[in-house]
Amino acid sequence: SVTLPSQNVVNVDSVTAYSTAYPGVTIPANFSPGSTAYLRAVVSDPFGSFDISSATVTIKDPNNNVLVNGAAMTMVNDSGAALKTFEYPYVVPAGPAGAWTVTVNAKEGTENTVSDNGVGAFTVVLPTPSLMVLKSVQVLNDPVNLAVNPKAIPGAEMLYTIIVTNSGAGAVDNNTTVITDTIPANMSMWVCASPTPPTCASPTPPVTYSCTSAPGAPCGLTTPLALADVTYSNTAGAPPGSFTYTPSAVDANGYDDTVTGVRINPKGIMNGNGSGNTSFSLLLKMRIK
Repeated sequence: SVTLPSQNVVNVDSVTAYSTAYPGVTIPANFSPGSTAYLRAVVSDPFGSFDISSATVTIKDPNNNVLVNGAAMTMVNDSGAALKTFEYPYVVPAGPAGAWTVTVNAKEGTENTVSDNGVGAFTVVLPTPSLMVLKSVQVLNDPVNLAVNPKAIPGAEMLYTIIVTNSGAGAVDNNTTVITDTIPANMSMWVCASPTPPTCASPTPPVTYSCTSAPGAPCGLTTPLALADVTYSNTAGAPPGSFTYTPSAVDANGYDDTVTGVRINPKGIMNGNGSGNTSFSLLLKMRIK
């Protein structure tokens, strides 16, 4: 027998990821989870496009995991000369971020024994959160006017509202949503609903907390707050130091003059915006010294 070396005749000229189906020509810089990458291969054969029989695609993520293995591609154009174009719509799953590899195998002839591989890639970028924090204050009451048109005078109780909004598409990592607030030197923080000086007997945190997501979906964080989700500091400075202080100078009304900072860490994953912004609010009560 005689064996003669030969080269493949069929050739995968290009492998490209588009954001729209054929004949769309938009090549995005990256794709995000949930979007569709239209993986398109141009295949040539000098004998003529009639001799190009099929094309399959294999997709690997940046960790070299095979997500699609030898899936059949759809022929979307035949030039009638030497080219055929194949396409495979791929809905990008959640992560990982980075370069995803696309390998296209094209075959020629009825025997399907002659083939060629072409390699392309597309980049996946994970959506990120975008957090905004707003803080406001109102006077609840004072020792002179009580709750009727109260003034911010010594002894007045103040209600601080902190609203955290995630307007980004990405979620905040599990248990990593943390708000810290420095207590002004002329303020005392209400730390105990049921004080038994010099300790605190409250079964729940003295922070009112709500978590919502427009248009009404859960924001993802756990409600209500647990006692361990609210911790205190008595270390001077801004921001406060370690949050290991247990309120021990609580007066009969539940205030502790020695608290210099508070940290609130609601548990769970704060969702991305979806079709509306995700937010949660915190209400903290203070008293002017």
